[in-house]
Amino acid sequence: MVLDMDGMEVETALSGPEALAKLQAGFRPCVMLLDIRMPGMNGWDVWERMRADPELAATPVVVVSGDAPDASRARSVGMQAVLRKPVESLALIAAVAAHCARRLG
Repeated sequence: MVLDMDGMEVETALSGPEALAKLQAGFRPCVMLLDIRMPGMNGWDVWERMRADPELAATPVVVVSGDAPDASRARSVGMQAVLRKPVESLALIAAVAAHCARRLG
């Protein structure tokens, strides 16, 4: 909601398998906000599957998690940043804006 109100287009997925299905169907976000704890598949597994596909591996990923995410692990596997929930609005906007142009209507 914060990103949408800031003029960014947002697409959601409620689970790891749903996110992968959207990506495999051709959806290409400018950045992916990825939770570590999700139904069906955790964020680490989603990222491993993305990394196995050279086209998907090019998608910048920012971890956004209520768990204490392992920032060094995230960076070592190629993720761009780690934000811990609850995320302040300005930090979220800045993390996304670093990879995406605003698309105001």
